[in-house]
Amino acid sequence: MSIEEEITTHPFEDPDFGRLILLTESTYPGSEIAHPLYLTWEYRQNPDGHAMIRVAEKDSRIIAQYVVIPRSYRIAGKAMKGSLSLNTLTHPDFRGAGLFRKLAEQLYEDCAGAGIGITIGFPNPASFPVFTGRLGFHHAGRVPFYFKPLNSGSLLARMFSGSGGKMGNEIPWKREQAGDGVNHIRYLDVIKDKHLLGDFLNQLNENFQTGTIRSPEYMEWRYHSIPGRNYHLLISTVEDNIEEMIVFRTLFVRGIKCAVIMELLSLSTHAGRKGDLVSYWILRCRQNSIHCCIAAATREVYEMSTLGKHGFFRIPQRLLPQPLDFIFRVHDPALENLIPPNVDDWFLTFGDYDIF
Repeated sequence: MSIEEEITTHPFEDPDFGRLILLTESTYPGSEIAHPLYLTWEYRQNPDGHAMIRVAEKDSRIIAQYVVIPRSYRIAGKAMKGSLSLNTLTHPDFRGAGLFRKLAEQLYEDCAGAGIGITIGFPNPASFPVFTGRLGFHHAGRVPFYFKPLNSGSLLARMFSGSGGKMGNEIPWKREQAGDGVNHIRYLDVIKDKHLLGDFLNQLNENFQTGTIRSPEYMEWRYHSIPGRNYHLLISTVEDNIEEMIVFRTLFVRGIKCAVIMELLSLSTHAGRKGDLVSYWILRCRQNSIHCCIAAATREVYEMSTLGKHGFFRIPQRLLPQPLDFIFRVHDPALENLIPPNVDDWFLTFGDYDIF
């Protein structure tokens, strides 16, 4: 019997994630996706549905996995079921055997059967050729990165000294004391303020044609329930209604203290008309000794134009450690002519990208 004949592929149905974690440890020891609490959150608590997982197995050992998690999208202004591809992994001893492609093709059949019309992804350079070649994904372009230095001297010193924490380590964020700051700008509690958040998101979702639908349940799962990460949701209100929101995280990136904008959302074309949320947030970043701010967003996220007014500039692709390529594959032929082929016509932010 050949090695190929000894390998079986099937849906993952284990009661726990022990075997998936052993596979992950072969390549990414100590990572988030090697922790059972994180996998429980990502694969089983997603309000859009449980993860769909296909695995390859040999001698009772999982040697490869392919995963998508369900997501709700707007395509051409209409809600539909989609999915996000992530955590693709093959054990080093079995790479080059075509397991990635085999598992993916099987899972896309599962997606079509489950009524999932599209799968999107942000592949790394190693998997990009497989996705866009053999798996038939369309490359829509690259999501632009934006950058604002806050303390150029400290930033350059950190960059050239190699000092600082490991990439991904959290930086504590000091919130204002009660009564401090601007009275119409405050932090939002996604549970206590669920109704207020719901009204805001319902209006926001009507403002774009194609992208992830944000609901209170999605925001609570994505930014509140996630283990091991701390996100902050800062809002400005007008007549007790949310007008703007910044969702951000503070962490070390290559030893540099960064504030990462996950979402910059607004209902007003006159952003911050009773006060400037972005200016206030930048001030707070300085007070928290942050070296720089980064964001990623497409042209469709019109709020990004406000960042240009506050000193953010687009980072040239050649200076990025890794480009943020955006790809998608259509499972429902009826959607073929409805999906924008260019990344600029999608509403995409770092919130769609699971790394941050």
